[in-house]
Amino acid sequence: MRNGTKERLTGLRVQNCVMPKMAAGFAQQSNDNKVLTNPYVACRSDDGKKWIITAWEGSYRAWANPDCPCFHSDPKFHDLAPGETGLLRGWLSFYEGTDIEAEFKRIEATGWRTD
Repeated sequence: MRNGTKERLTGLRVQNCVMPKMAAGFAQQSNDNKVLTNPYVACRSDDGKKWIITAWEGSYRAWANPDCPCFHSDPKFHDLAPGETGLLRGWLSFYEGTDIEAEFKRIEATGWRTD
């Protein structure tokens, strides 16, 4: 994001919704199939063997909506001075297995985040 204004931009938050309802086995409307470990958020398939994982740098809120199959890792930009540009990096992956915590550690070890 580039601040094209003459004012300092502060508190810029982003809501990134991952909506897996059309993916086979991921339409459950519950938080029972979600793991929220900021910045990582994962949704488990009905058979318990597949996962969709998302994360964002600068995540200030990891959450899921029990009335909808969506889940979020919502980032916040650093304050931006006039003319300054901010960049957020995200992660989206698919995992087949049962040890989601180990998968979070494997992803973290890739060094994808700079925050």
